[in-house]
Amino acid sequence: MFYHVQKLRLSLSHALWTVRHGLRVAAGILRTRPVAFFLLAFISVVLYGRYITDLNIFVFHDDGKMIVHETYTDDAMTALEEAGIYISDTDFVSFPARPVRGAAEVVIERSHWVHVFYDGRNFSVPTTGETVESVLQRTGFVARSGDIILPSADTRTEDGMEIRVQRTEVSYEYETETIEFQSVTRLNDNLNERTKVVIQEGVNGSREDTYEITKVEGVMVDRVLIKTVVIEPTDEIIERGSIKTVTMRDGTVLNYSRRLECTATAYTTENKTDKINAIGNIARVGTIAVDRDVIPLRSTVYVCGREGTTWEYGIALCEDVGGFRGNHVDLFYDTRDECIQFGKRRCVVYVLD
Repeated sequence: MFYHVQKLRLSLSHALWTVRHGLRVAAGILRTRPVAFFLLAFISVVLYGRYITDLNIFVFHDDGKMIVHETYTDDAMTALEEAGIYISDTDFVSFPARPVRGAAEVVIERSHWVHVFYDGRNFSVPTTGETVESVLQRTGFVARSGDIILPSADTRTEDGMEIRVQRTEVSYEYETETIEFQSVTRLNDNLNERTKVVIQEGVNGSREDTYEITKVEGVMVDRVLIKTVVIEPTDEIIERGSIKTVTMRDGTVLNYSRRLECTATAYTTENKTDKINAIGNIARVGTIAVDRDVIPLRSTVYVCGREGTTWEYGIALCEDVGGFRGNHVDLFYDTRDECIQFGKRRCVVYVLD
């Protein structure tokens, strides 16, 4: 106000000087009173117009309020101080681009504070009502795919608002299961029954499931099967002979219907009066005793040692029974010494066709 009064005083003093000077000049030229009055009035109008043109009007829009301020300064910041409007470092003011001549509008956006939380950090950020996205960018935030921003990125900020970013992480999990191969056996008419040949090696297959794991702030919220890859196993193929023949030690080839793994013992009728076997024939070398439930009486068999041995009893007739059960045969020998020498052995019995 003091500034305004001083300026007004200076202007009036100048005006009075001008009037007095003009009157002296006018008196020298025109000494009539009407002319002098006219000149005084004209000079006064000119001076008042000059006073009016020096006055500037600032219209301040302060966070929704309008304040009109008249001043002789052309500087907006000085006008703000004159009007008693305080501006903080975080407020935004749209100052005129040039010194003011006449009237000007000044918009003041008052800042408020919001609190930002992400990646385990927190910030207090001044803002003037910009969007959440803009505030985050000013903190150096770098968005990732799947991030959840609360409130949404286009929300206008308000005083005290909390902005939180929930980081979303996507990873992948793999589960593998073995698929075991199958063994396939097929007959080969060109091979003996006891012959097996592996034609194709078996290879296990596998099943791999891929899961997409979604975690928000380290907590799993979703697990989705997105892909399954199956590698089929390769079957093992075995060919087994279908020919049922056996070759004796002398090279004779015999056809058989069954092959039995048995235990063999020996018996004799030496020094016995009763030499008749179960079917009424005389017991002799080349006849054996069997369990009739396993090998029927009167069957013809070939008896030999198991693979890796060289002994054979040869072709025999099943004419007797013993006091044993199951896969057991009793071979007839002429003497007790022969029976003792034979003892007990493992053998193979082929039931011949």
